[in-house]
Amino acid sequence: LQKDEPPDLIVLDLEIPEVRGEEVLRRIKADPRLRYIPVIILTGLTSFSKQMELLEIGADDFIEKGAPPLILIARIKAQLRHKLAVDRLERMALDRDLFAASVLQDIGSIKWTIVSLCRNAKESLKRDPVGEKVTLLGYLDKLSAHGSRLGAYASDVIQSVRETHRSEEHTSEL
Repeated sequence: LQKDEPPDLIVLDLEIPEVRGEEVLRRIKADPRLRYIPVIILTGLTSFSKQMELLEIGADDFIEKGAPPLILIARIKAQLRHKLAVDRLERMALDRDLFAASVLQDIGSIKWTIVSLCRNAKESLKRDPVGEKVTLLGYLDKLSAHGSRLGAYASDVIQSVRETHRSEEHTSEL
């Protein structure tokens, strides 16, 4: 479990030497890298209270020792489908965070350009409002261009978010 690439699923026998299976489960679920890995408990225990305790610790499913192999395979497949969905949601959240950071950086860059142009225009006005007419008109043209660029960028971002949302809705319907 300490490898760089953790497993997609763990089948945990409660009766392992040296450390109790419950303790291994607690350690798995306490580790941020491992907490979302499905854990199927392999056990000979069938007591309701024991199963409740293990579920509260973080077990995802149980297989009784001696169960038919097809049951084990079916439960493993079910847990792997769940893990795939969780992994996909984590990737989507990361993609959205990266996208949001990129948008904020782009908007910040445009903002500082606009602020700088306004500051320069203000200085020109202080120096000579009439004599700096050409310079001021140049600043106004640049401000207008950057304002238009910001508006177009905002529209592109909104369109991208809408398309992503539609794509996610279509995928979830499948």
